[in-house]
Amino acid sequence: MSDPLSNYNFGSGSSGLYVSEFPVKLRVLTTDPVVHMEEKYGSTKFAFIVWNHDLGKAQILDRGSSIAKAIQELHNDEDYGADIQKIDIKITSTGEGKETRYAVTPLPKSIELTKDQIKEAADIDL
Repeated sequence: MSDPLSNYNFGSGSSGLYVSEFPVKLRVLTTDPVVHMEEKYGSTKFAFIVWNHDLGKAQILDRGSSIAKAIQELHNDEDYGADIQKIDIKITSTGEGKETRYAVTPLPKSIELTKDQIKEAADIDL
């Protein structure tokens, strides 16, 4: 078989399907995040398909409302072209556990994504 599930390498840590290492340089590729409740803490999470420039692979960014709101603000900001899918961002974190805080910063230069990179991201089904 040659579908994504059959060929996916289920590694651990940052090599997996989910973004887990910060700081990270990303391109958000979906404007329709999947909204779900995290069972452990009962908090709302937002899942976006992203291109992780640091790892050179498509992944899922699954985080809380602070990151989702920052992404939304950039997406709606005319100074950035009002399209999050055309700009690269850097996400950094401080603190640990429930005290973790994230900062989302637009980067001054965006890297052009190839057709293969876009296809790899399109193969992820949120």
